[in-house]
Amino acid sequence: MSTTSALLGALLAAAPQPVETIERAVDLVATRVVPIYRRIFKPECVTLMAEGEINLHFDVAIREKHDEKCGGDPATASIVDRFRVLRGTSTVQWYDPVNGEYLPFERFLESRRR
Repeated sequence: MSTTSALLGALLAAAPQPVETIERAVDLVATRVVPIYRRIFKPECVTLMAEGEINLHFDVAIREKHDEKCGGDPATASIVDRFRVLRGTSTVQWYDPVNGEYLPFERFLESRRR
């Protein structure tokens, strides 16, 4: 394999993969977010729910799970956070309720370090 072919292969492998389905978007959010919430919630006490999709993105909510094991009112599922996954780039954005807009995922990480 030539150096050019190897470099091209490496660039293509590193390129963001488009997200085609809401299930894949939920999986991507779970992979990036659930480990952060483990410091706050037991993993079995949060759930990810698809909220919607349009041509450009998918929306995913993190909700508290309320049952005998996790406590809380089983008739409610409070939203903890919201995320948006951009279809073409797999970019994950965080909804900042204070500013009312979706921000880069890094801002979510910064908000959790405080």
